[in-house]
Amino acid sequence: MVASAATDRRRCSPVANIRGATAAPPSPETPVRYRLEICPVYTTPSDDDLPPRPTWPAGIRGHNVTIGAVFLNEGSSPNELLNPAVIPVLASGESPADRAARFSVTYYYPDTLRLRDNDPRLVWSSSVSQGSPQVRFVAPSGGTAALGLTALIHGTGTQEGEVKLDLRFEGSLLASCRALVRRMRRIPVRVNILNATRGRSPRTSPRQVLNHLAVANVIFRQIGLELVRDTNATRTDGATATQDRGRTIDGVFRIRVSPGLTRNVDWSANSGYIQSSAMNHRPNVVNINYIRSAREITHRGARHRPIGICTDHPANRAGNSITDSGTPSTSWVSPSGVLPDAAAGTVRMNLAPARQRPTPANVVAIWIRDFIDPDDADAWGRVISHEVGHALGLRHRGNAGTGRDGVGHPDEENRMYAFEDTFGLDFDLIQAMAVIQSPIVQGP
Repeated sequence: MVASAATDRRRCSPVANIRGATAAPPSPETPVRYRLEICPVYTTPSDDDLPPRPTWPAGIRGHNVTIGAVFLNEGSSPNELLNPAVIPVLASGESPADRAARFSVTYYYPDTLRLRDNDPRLVWSSSVSQGSPQVRFVAPSGGTAALGLTALIHGTGTQEGEVKLDLRFEGSLLASCRALVRRMRRIPVRVNILNATRGRSPRTSPRQVLNHLAVANVIFRQIGLELVRDTNATRTDGATATQDRGRTIDGVFRIRVSPGLTRNVDWSANSGYIQSSAMNHRPNVVNINYIRSAREITHRGARHRPIGICTDHPANRAGNSITDSGTPSTSWVSPSGVLPDAAAGTVRMNLAPARQRPTPANVVAIWIRDFIDPDDADAWGRVISHEVGHALGLRHRGNAGTGRDGVGHPDEENRMYAFEDTFGLDFDLIQAMAVIQSPIVQGP
């Protein structure tokens, strides 16, 4: 999604640091090299997992701008995650401050540059790569549009496509990144909390469900998607509506079930099409059912008790795979096209075939067990976004083993990494290209 470059330049003027002091200028005869990176994977992988960098003179270091894990909650800003694959076209009345896409430098060299927000030496610009999208840079609070380490940008109008964002340092182009410009798409969901007629039930309350969905939506905004609760009040299987503060909560229900449908559920029976995941479903609406617990069984040679599983999903209209040949490569898959790495090649991502029970028809279903305190909206939101990713046709991120997508990078940073309880939050450009072709995604 992003390119960066190093350049040799000759300069005589001093470099202002963040405190307003100046660094001693180099000799006019001494080449000075600079590098900017805008890594599309957030949180940024370790240096060992990034494309190679030039060899710098001894004693001079670079600076990692974005480091450390990110934790979300129900109050997180929709644009909390940096360098998304999709720049959203904002609807009328939406605030650019918390809904425009945020792009940021993730690394620069040398660290003596001391780049900062609103730094006038850093200037962002855009150009159209595909289609006819229109974008607009907006100023962060108290800042200037398109200047500094971070840029806010959103789409305008109705046209979609791909843009290239360029970043110049004192006039020299040092980094470019790719992003799709799209209107937001919706995924309808309904949630059922399966309470046992006796014994322990899921601890999650309807209010906590809303918090879990809010976190999942922060994650999905990277690829221009939003989970929206089903407003159809049709109920089956004895489901009852839920309330919060005296108001009915659309799309969130409780169902009283026998203990075996919510506790110690045998998720390997009937080819995995467990009865409880389809309860109170509506066709082509993602059914997210909270159960109390699941059995630990031997699965592919190992003892396993998953946090959640997508039991039913349609095929993605893209087919068995999707490719991207843009430069730089999605997630900087090697060869990335990020200098001094070799030119980017074609990245192919495998997609999952349809997996749906024959009857009832058109079930899209997920179950999640009571695995952690439901007040931990971050953990629940990550699991929901992972399993809904499967419902969209995405496989586990990885290049080896059954059910992997064949893309080797990044692993743990991607939300579709096989272990859904990892800290990974990233959905990347090729995943964004695929999910829009899922039949469960509704247009703007």
